[in-house]
Amino acid sequence: MFRTRCVSLVLGVISALGGCSSDPTQIMVVVRSDLSVPAALDEVRIEVQGFGDQPVASANLRDAPLPRTLALVHRGGALGPIDVFVRGYRGGSEVVARQARSFFEKGEARMLTVWLRQSCQGVDCAGGETCTEAGCDSPEVILADWPGEVPDAGLPDAAIRDAAFDVRQDGGSDAGVNTDSGVDAGVDANVACAPDCESGCVCGSTCSCTIGCLPNQDCDAVCTGGSTCSVEARDSDAVMVDCNNAELCTIDARMTTTVEVRCRNEASCDVDCGGSDNCVVRCRDTSACTLRCAGSSDCNLRGCTPISCPGQVVACNTSCP
Repeated sequence: MFRTRCVSLVLGVISALGGCSSDPTQIMVVVRSDLSVPAALDEVRIEVQGFGDQPVASANLRDAPLPRTLALVHRGGALGPIDVFVRGYRGGSEVVARQARSFFEKGEARMLTVWLRQSCQGVDCAGGETCTEAGCDSPEVILADWPGEVPDAGLPDAAIRDAAFDVRQDGGSDAGVNTDSGVDAGVDANVACAPDCESGCVCGSTCSCTIGCLPNQDCDAVCTGGSTCSVEARDSDAVMVDCNNAELCTIDARMTTTVEVRCRNEASCDVDCGGSDNCVVRCRDTSACTLRCAGSSDCNLRGCTPISCPGQVVACNTSCP
């Protein structure tokens, strides 16, 4: 089904959805964007820093749309940190960029999803930060498990074609890798959206919706624009929720491995991370946040000055429940 070719580098680069190396220590970089392709974005380039000089990977989006995948294969030595710089271009001019910093995990295949957001066009972050869905923030990211294929992000296309990157030296000479791999992707197996929720598991436009995440799976959700959004993510693996100017985001992330919630632009968020392994809620822009931490081994409310409430609950910009 897929055509795969590898290139021998310090960090191997592959183009297909599985793997080329017998060493399973890999990071699969998946690039997505909410910019119009190719009208607003016609090329993506990836540069990896942290392991000496590496080729630059590039993708002509006029040949095939996003998402695009690039696999980084660890060949020994330190596991990181590595910095992945993803830049989007239109007509040869850079229009958006993002940085992600993480580590390889020995013997594991992980997925790094990088979104090039329209809201980040022309944004120049200071202090070592990068432009994210939550504005300028740390480039450090938590990697998800690699599911073996590119998950459907719920984009408008009924069939999403995944394709590879060309691997080029800094001077632009083609290193001889230009292989595409194609797959039709249907409904995301990890996320079920209610009928009144917008496509892509985005709850917006003042709608009221429930986003359900299957147990033992990764789950991304976005709640925007005055919506009332309920995210049911109990027993999931890695959960990421962006609550942006939503009327209310209620997130059940109990017994979850990793949780990251961004509550911003005067949103209201109520997050239950009871029994979770690692939970972070970033409360920004005078948003009202409540975080329930009973039984959680690592549970943090950041970006504000929280108050402690009974029952291992913390709150910010709101009273105790």
